[in-house]
Amino acid sequence: MLASERDFWSRPADRDKLKQDLVHAPMAKVVVIPNSTHFVHLDRPEHGRQLLLNEIVSFIHGQSH
Repeated sequence: MLASERDFWSRPADRDKLKQDLVHAPMAKVVVIPNSTHFVHLDRPEHGRQLLLNEIVSFIHGQSH
């Protein structure tokens, strides 16, 4: 689960509750992308977009940071 550090919409408590509820996903993890916003996919690379893309590629390839 990816989260943005400066997300004004998604609250950390909601993220934590969702992870807790993912009982059938033993490999679930939370990755907080520093200095990023709710729109991390549109952020400049230095504000998290590249980290988002790296995490997605890593997930697709079955790797974990």
